[in-house]
Amino acid sequence: MEGLHVPHILVVLCVPTDLDQWLHETAEQTALRRVAYWRSLRGEPMVPNDTTKTVHLPRVQRFTVAALKAIMTRIGEGAPP
Repeated sequence: MEGLHVPHILVVLCVPTDLDQWLHETAEQTALRRVAYWRSLRGEPMVPNDTTKTVHLPRVQRFTVAALKAIMTRIGEGAPP
């Protein structure tokens, strides 16, 4: 996605078949059970909504609190996510 001024990342959340096992909420916390992966879309061509595209997500790029902080720090410094 060239020519964009706002960095774009794709986050894919893997959820269990039984959605009741995925999300747990209390007054103190919201807990998501499973994992999410992310990938920068920088340099990727635009894809029309009427097509599909396979995107490979590196398993090492888990979308965690630490990963989000690192992504935001890099973007804040003008670097790619």
